[in-house]
Amino acid sequence: MTAVAFLLDGLLSPPLRHHLLVSGLAFLTTVVLTIFHGDITMETGPTLPVVLSSAVVTGLFLVVIATTRKVEAVGDATGKVLNVRRVRATQVLALLTALLFAWWDGAYGLVTILPLGAAMIGVSLYRLTSLFLSSSR
Repeated sequence: MTAVAFLLDGLLSPPLRHHLLVSGLAFLTTVVLTIFHGDITMETGPTLPVVLSSAVVTGLFLVVIATTRKVEAVGDATGKVLNVRRVRATQVLALLTALLFAWWDGAYGLVTILPLGAAMIGVSLYRLTSLFLSSSR
């Protein structure tokens, strides 16, 4: 996931091209560690509760990703409004991270990402409520 994050940072506007190199190094490190560390395999597939909770969170959070069109938040370093494409890419990355943890580690993975899952569900419910209230006016 680190390699993907750096890759996105190197490709999205405004690109930080040196992050493409960092992405490659992160990916190479992952490959080398996977080759030399034998117990990185998934022992069992995801259980039904993990699949169902993943489907619910994914469905809810896809609404957030799809409806993110304008961002008012500003960056800490620059004070400029955040780039919408970068925000959406980060949302997709967060969703993929949550799914990887949940599917790879099962119930333990779900417990590990509870704060992220709670934030994703909270943001999703807020967005759905906002969409519902704005359409009923």
